[in-house]
Amino acid sequence: NLSLKFFSAFENQLTSVADALADLKALEHLDLSANKITGEDMPDGSLGDLTNLKYLFLSNNDWNAGPVPESYGLLTNLEELSLQSTHRTGILPHYIPSNLTGLVLLDLGKNALTGTLPNHMKQMTDLQFLLLNQNQFSGTIKKNFADLSTLRMFLADQNDLTGGAEHICNSQKMNQLEAFATDCPGKLDCECCQQYCCSNIVNDNDGACYDDTELVGNFDMDWVQSFSMDSGYQRDDYVFSENLIFRPMTEDKDL
Repeated sequence: NLSLKFFSAFENQLTSVADALADLKALEHLDLSANKITGEDMPDGSLGDLTNLKYLFLSNNDWNAGPVPESYGLLTNLEELSLQSTHRTGILPHYIPSNLTGLVLLDLGKNALTGTLPNHMKQMTDLQFLLLNQNQFSGTIKKNFADLSTLRMFLADQNDLTGGAEHICNSQKMNQLEAFATDCPGKLDCECCQQYCCSNIVNDNDGACYDDTELVGNFDMDWVQSFSMDSGYQRDDYVFSENLIFRPMTEDKDL
């Protein structure tokens, strides 16, 4: 169906997609997350032709290890991109902050990405949710991250980031930031963060520390509930919140 705009196979039993997407040029919403896809390369060239895409979730599949495909830099209408837990390697591509400036959500958590964080993130003027946790990023959190005035959530924990985050904590532009997670003091000092160091803490930590090893980072009930309504495939609201992100994965089964 060449006119198909919305396709969601979230949490099914798909084992392969191969080249099945190449002709869906009108597609705006594609969710293949949480399936059983194994032993395939992440879709590359065929997805780069789907330039109407606004929402792309390929997360939580056992794709072959490799970098974030370069062709995704052509998807300049993207508002949400999640490649969480997909065996991504290499650096955070330069085209993400340069070309995908309309992103509201970028979820690259639970991969093996390396290198430093980019210098030109301030071009992402709509970004609200930035999940880079559980990778191998090194260096510092760049000063221009403090220009991301729309950011509500920034997860940077369980990386090799060092230095400080005073520029984030003291930024007068970032007054919408609700959750900012980093590693323990001594590795990256931050007075306004939720810090990932619970395994080293015996006493109560008054809510300043969390452990997201078994937590869901991109589960959003609003799409499940509203996509079939006459809403033009627009998200009613984001439910990415501290309570949702920092809750045990097993609780989702009761929803």
